[in-house]
Amino acid sequence: MKKILLVIVIILVLTTGLIYYLYTRISYTPDWYDKGQFAVDKEMITQSKGTEESITAELIRNKRTVVNAEDLTAFILEEVHRQIPEESDQVMKALRCEVEGGQVLIESVINLDEIPLKKLSPTQQNAVKKLLGSFPEDSRQNFYIGISGRPVLNDERIELGPEAKVQLGKMKYPLNSILAQISGKNQPATFVPLNKFPFKNFHIEGDKIILENED
Repeated sequence: MKKILLVIVIILVLTTGLIYYLYTRISYTPDWYDKGQFAVDKEMITQSKGTEESITAELIRNKRTVVNAEDLTAFILEEVHRQIPEESDQVMKALRCEVEGGQVLIESVINLDEIPLKKLSPTQQNAVKKLLGSFPEDSRQNFYIGISGRPVLNDERIELGPEAKVQLGKMKYPLNSILAQISGKNQPATFVPLNKFPFKNFHIEGDKIILENED
């Protein structure tokens, strides 16, 4: 009887340790968020409106435009608000973009509980619900997602290369594998949302993305 009890205690200790380990890996927010930086509010979302129109006009007028991290952040906020206008400031709590060393980093802290699942396909709803069900409740309200990769041009589309990663909390995964789980099929990573602009070429200079509307 004592041996059985000892085994149960060991299992409980190991299980508790595993749960704590997973919890600490999921419950993570970056230092910049903890310091109150890059927070998203209604005013920021309002100010982001017109970013797409402005970049497009510049590209058409001068055949070239420069997109920096601030422009990319504003454009993403505009896109989020366009897709979920009523929930955008509840879902997106903070957003930070970085362009450096030929790579793009998009970091966000979101409230998973505010995601409007009804706007997703049934397959996506099931995948997201399954994903959310595995997270502790208090970790879902400040959930960190980081997406990083080296942009490449494929058939006039900017995509993140095959080495692109997504970070959920402290855990990193290949981005394409996560997209495949959500969509049910393999697809290229298009998380640098610049494909709406009328460009033909692009390259990165330092901390800027250069879009060009000529061969």
